[in-house]
Order: sequence, then structure tokens, then C-alpha cells
Amino acid sequence: MVKVAKMAKVSQATVSRVFNGNPTVSRESVENVKRAAALLGYKAKRKPRTSTSGVLKVAAISLGSEEMAAFFGGHSICIEKIERELAKNNVELLRFNVTDVASIPAVILSGEVSGLILTGYTLDFEVLEKLESFPKVWLNSHTTKDGDVILPGNVEIGKLALDYFLKRGHSKLGVLNAYLANPAVVSRCEYFKHAASLAGVKVTDFIYKGLKSQNWQEFEQNVEVLVKEFIKSDNRPTAVFVPVDTEVALVYRFFTKYGIKIGKGGVEILGCDNDTATRVALYPRPSTIDIGTEILIRQAVQLLLWRIESPNVDRNISIVVEPKLILGEV
Repeated sequence: MVKVAKMAKVSQATVSRVFNGNPTVSRESVENVKRAAALLGYKAKRKPRTSTSGVLKVAAISLGSEEMAAFFGGHSICIEKIERELAKNNVELLRFNVTDVASIPAVILSGEVSGLILTGYTLDFEVLEKLESFPKVWLNSHTTKDGDVILPGNVEIGKLALDYFLKRGHSKLGVLNAYLANPAVVSRCEYFKHAASLAGVKVTDFIYKGLKSQNWQEFEQNVEVLVKEFIKSDNRPTAVFVPVDTEVALVYRFFTKYGIKIGKGGVEILGCDNDTATRVALYPRPSTIDIGTEILIRQAVQLLLWRIESPNVDRNISIVVEPKLILGEV
């Protein structure tokens, strides 16, 4: 099948769909696959489709441990929005968590899905190799050059955060983060510090230096460690950027526990993600940066559907969505 896919310049998943009689494959791809198979003398056993309706199937795969991802409510909401957007296009979504090669579902390995939407992170190159032949869109920055990417604008997030604090009259700035498992979140902090450096503004780091949190209990403990560091700081910041709204809620919790005033006359906190379910319970409600989740998902689905039907395009596509500041009770 690999040789047929290379000669026909399509993915292995497309080859499988052709031999399974899937009606969603373009005529050009069908002809290319059949021509390549004939030249190579390849014959495949026809497999029964799991769906007799001919509905296209796409898999949403969360790579790595889901425990921390599940703690952040935006993760499950994101998957639900992907499912709704695909349904508008008469596409069925299958959800999987993949931690290693052994956990890759048979429905994927057999080529019964037409494309992948990937979230999470993994350095398991065996997993990435198994998924290599599929049309795919990443909803994050990842470590390989394989597949298209839809990204929140982390560079602009850093600039927005800095501009917000400076316009609010702050000169003593800090950044606090214990969520190290997500490189995109880490990069938000780095771009914030980079923007501040270019502006000649010093930022005090409150970044957890230990091992990555494996569960929400460890994450909570690590945030408390950082808040204690903040309290002991000689030149305590009056404004702190926290790169995830869920983490903002924990900072609020420990600031309250240790008697640190939040808001006017105290420490101003800016979050990111525009997680309404988290922000609505906080007083004063913090400002946040909206990364454009709805747009990210809509673009990811449309790009994947286009990629499935355009397998011969050999260039990867990256789309960056501009973030937007959402004011809180300031």
C-alpha cells in the first residue's frame, strides 16, 4: 500500500478508501490509485465499511496524557466544537487518546478514517511515523514538519499582554506559569518577556522549575509554590501575566489565601484563552486574551477537508489567528 500511495501521490488512507469503495474520494485520486496499483501488481482485499452511508470519518487524536488536558475545560469544549463543525459537513468524528504506538486504534491503522485533527504533544516518533501518511491538521505548534497547522498568535499574545499593562500604568511586571506540559502555553510567556525586553521593560519570572505536573493536584501545588515566591519577591510586580485562565483561578485562590489584594490598588492579573466558565466566578473578573477558538476550529475543519480532497499539494499550510483583548472588571 505504501508504494501505491507514493506512486499515486496520495496518502495511504486515500488508497485504503479507494479499495474500500468510499464514494468521497475524488475521481482523479481514484484513477491515480488504480493506475499505480495496476502498474505495481497490487491487489487489496475489499474491506467492509463500518458505515454504509458513505459518511466521511475523521479522527480527533489527543496525543499524550489526557489528565492535565481534561483539567483545562477548554480542551473538551474544543473537541465538541470540532464535532459540531464537522457535522455541518456531514463528517463523523471519532475521538481517541494516543499515548504510544500500542494505543493507536485499529480503525486508524486500517485506513478507515480519512484524516486527523491532532491536539496534545508527543515526542514518540513511532507514533508520529504511524500517523505520517494521513492528511492532518495540528491545532498546536508541534515538533515535526508533517501536516498543516492552525495556530493562535502567540507572538501577538505577548505583545497584547505587554501593551495592556503599560497602558494601565504598570512598570513592575511579572509572569507566572506552572503549566509546562504545553509548549504553546510556555511560548506565550516567552513572547511576553521578549516583547518586554524589546521595550526595555524588566519582567520578573515566576516559572516553575521542577518536573512537569502529571495531574491537577501537582499543578495546584506548583502554582502555590510560585505564589509563595511572588510574596517573597523583593521588588514585587504590580501586574502579572498568567498564560491560561484556569491557572488564573488558582492564582486568585492563593493570593486570597495569603492576603494579596487583587485588582485596583493591588496586583492586576491578565489571563489568556477567554475561558468564560472560569472567569465568571472570579472577582474582580480578570481581563483576558481571546485566542479565537471558534475561528481556529472552523479553519482547521475546512483545511482538513480541503487537504483530504487535495492530496497532491505537497506544501504544508500554517494559519495564525490574531488574538483579541477582552477587558474584565478594571
